Amino acid sequence: MNIKLKLTTAAIAGTMLAATLLPASAFAATNTVTVIGGGAFSSSKAVVKNTTTNTVLQGNLTAVGTSVNSVANTGGNNSSFNVGGTHTTTTGNVTNTTTVNVGGSSNTNTGNCGCADPTNSVMVVGGGAFSNNKAVVINNSTSTVAQGNATVALTSVNSVSNTGGNNSNFNVGGTGTTTTGNVSNTTTVNVGGSVNVNN
Repeated sequence: MNIKLKLTTAAIAGTMLAATLLPASAFAATNTVTVIGGGAFSSSKAVVKNTTTNTVLQGNLTAVGTSVNSVANTGGNNSSFNVGGTHTTTTGNVTNTTTVNVGGSSNTNTGNCGCADPTNSVMVVGGGAFSNNKAVVINNSTSTVAQGNATVALTSVNSVSNTGGNNSNFNVGGTGTTTTGNVSNTTTVNVGGSVNVNN
């Protein structure tokens, strides 16, 4: 902005509104104001005002629903109606491991205001006897960052293991043995929290 006025009183205001995603160079203002002349007892005033506003709003909502049904079975074996001899039933071990990982949402703001210092050139030239000359420069920058996250995780895990339910019936003579294996169930649910970063 380059303005030259030949007035007793001059007031020039330059206002700039900075959008959220503009590059830093867009925030720099260049203002040149020159007030020339003014007789005796005159009053001259030059005002330059630069206002920069930067607003960043970030929000995330993470909703996760997980259903896990884990069933393992080595039982339900039958050794029946045997006559003499040796009959042995051995069931294997059962291990159920269930892991559910839910990561939270995240926001990262690295822009900030990016407000470059404006370039102001204010000149009051001349003026008669007892004249009053005044130059005012006002630079105002405002940066607002608001970040919010919400994470909702609903997890249902059904883990069933079985090595039992074995039958050895109606055997005649001989030796019968039934051995069941071990059962191990492990369930882990990890829900990560939300993260906000403002650099």
